[in-house]
Amino acid sequence: MRIDITLKITPGMIRDAQGNERKALSGHLGTHFDVMDKEFPLDFTEREGIVFDVSGVSGRDIDTGDIDLDQVRAGMFATFCTGFQEKEDYGSRKYFTEHPQLSDDLIDALLDRGVSLIGVDCAGVRRGKEHTPKDQYCADRGVFIIENLCNLKAVLEAGGKCRMHTYPMSYAEMSGLPCRVIAEVQAGEYLAAGKKEHGIHDDTETIIKNAEEYIDTLFRGNSDGHDAAHSLRVYTNALKIAEAYPDSDRFVVSLAALLHDADDHKLFRTQNNANARSFLQEQNVDAEHIEQICEAINSVSFSKNRGRRPGTIEAAIVQDADRLDAIGAIGIARTFAFGGRNGRSLEDTLQHFYEKLLLLKDEMNTEEARRIAEMRHSFMEDYLKEFYQETTG
Repeated sequence: MRIDITLKITPGMIRDAQGNERKALSGHLGTHFDVMDKEFPLDFTEREGIVFDVSGVSGRDIDTGDIDLDQVRAGMFATFCTGFQEKEDYGSRKYFTEHPQLSDDLIDALLDRGVSLIGVDCAGVRRGKEHTPKDQYCADRGVFIIENLCNLKAVLEAGGKCRMHTYPMSYAEMSGLPCRVIAEVQAGEYLAAGKKEHGIHDDTETIIKNAEEYIDTLFRGNSDGHDAAHSLRVYTNALKIAEAYPDSDRFVVSLAALLHDADDHKLFRTQNNANARSFLQEQNVDAEHIEQICEAINSVSFSKNRGRRPGTIEAAIVQDADRLDAIGAIGIARTFAFGGRNGRSLEDTLQHFYEKLLLLKDEMNTEEARRIAEMRHSFMEDYLKEFYQETTG
């Protein structure tokens, strides 16, 4: 599970930053690090990471006693969640002049433990005239400071430990390099975070595992594209989309994605989500969550939901996740698998592209799904062009 901790910059933020920080024009905009006449080692693009919650520290520097230094190991990307961006908007004068600081003792302790990178969700580890000298001090010891990270609470909610992926821009003769930073956490930890945040069952991971086994049995022998592999892809898509929506209930998203075809009218004669409800009740899922899961499941059908938007973010995520698996290369494969299984000719099967698949790109609810859909839609258009060229000359 990947969480983007890169600050998203808008034109307004650029104007504010350039008005209050003269270096914002020279590679120091948004998430970046000061180059300090050094080369960023390619090995640093992937590091073991940890996020420390220091948001409760105020009125003084963040010091060694505020974190568990025993958790810091050589080569790590050590990151600090100060929560400052919740108090001051990026680009404001206060953002650049009154942000939290790491104490000199804490910085030295991190250097002594051999960290590779230090990250903060504010404008630097030190303020004012101490900013650049401290960055240089760290760079001379092989450590870069990544500034203006965001969304660190999502990583903390997933346990705080992760794999950090840092990709600087390949700029030359710049004093700062913007970079994209992604925190990769274990999916199980991410689901557990959702469980804690939303007061969900202690056995969340067991229920998810049981759901995977249930759909494997339920769809065994199915070869028309509505199989367990499809449901698992939808589950993966849904968790990826949910990364951008930290307030979404990942328990609901996960089970709705896994069970979304458990009562598909093309496959079963059940009513009122009977299969899904039976499974959830056997897992002792409470009635409120069962209704939320079923609401998300009921939002998936393309034919039954034309012109209607899902009523919850969880339903929107699952609907998008399912529709992404209906387009692109996998969508083409599933379309012909379904057509062949049901005795349809190539011509009839191709008609499905125009009745549904080519319409899905413009019906996505979330930004991440729209981004993925653009690429998959383009692939389908190229496929159709090639198909007609080969069959009509």
